[in-house]
Amino acid sequence: MIHEMNEPIFCYLVHKFSLQKNSISSETKEFECHCTASVNLGTRKPIGKIKVVILSLHRVITLSDNLLQVLNSDNLQFISNIKLKNIITFAVSNQFKQGASIDMCVSTKRNKLQIYRLDRMNINLIYEISVHDPLISIGIDECGILACSKTAYFAYRPTMNNDRRSTGSLQTIFTLQDPSIVACFTFIKP
Repeated sequence: MIHEMNEPIFCYLVHKFSLQKNSISSETKEFECHCTASVNLGTRKPIGKIKVVILSLHRVITLSDNLLQVLNSDNLQFISNIKLKNIITFAVSNQFKQGASIDMCVSTKRNKLQIYRLDRMNINLIYEISVHDPLISIGIDECGILACSKTAYFAYRPTMNNDRRSTGSLQTIFTLQDPSIVACFTFIKP
C-alpha cells in the first residue's frame, strides 16, 4: 500500500499493488507491479499514518486530517461505520483478541487516550483515560501501552473490568527537563 497526493485538487489516494514474477525461469528475479485498486480518502491533508492489518481482519487503517478511517484491504472500500474524528495518532496491537478482533489505542485532540476493539465490521470503545497534555506518539502490545507527550513518557496497563472510564491513569516513566528537546518514539516491540 502506498499513498500519494496531488496538490492542486487536494486528492489524497491510497493505492493497492500486486507483484507478479515476470519470467518463467527461476534464475531471474524480475517482477511486475500492477495497481489493483485505488481510493480517494476525501480529506484536505496528506496521510499522516497508515497501518495494514492483514491476517484475519484484512483492514487498512489511515489517519489523515485528524480523521481515522478503516478500509477493506482486499478492495479498498471504506468500512462505513468505522470512522473516528479528532485523532492525533494511533497504534494497533500485535495480538488478536477473540478470533478476528484487535485492540487499537488513539490519542485525541480532547486530551484523551482511548482504547478500542476493532473487528471486521465494528469498532467498540473499551477504555478511556484523560491526560494532561496531548499524546504525540503511542504504542500498544499485549502488555500495555507506552505513550509520550512533548516532554514526558508514560506507561499504562489496562485493567480487565467492564467500566469504560478507567480509574487508573498513565504512570510517568520519566520527564525531560529541557523543554527544547521533544520526546518521541516511533516503534514499540514486546
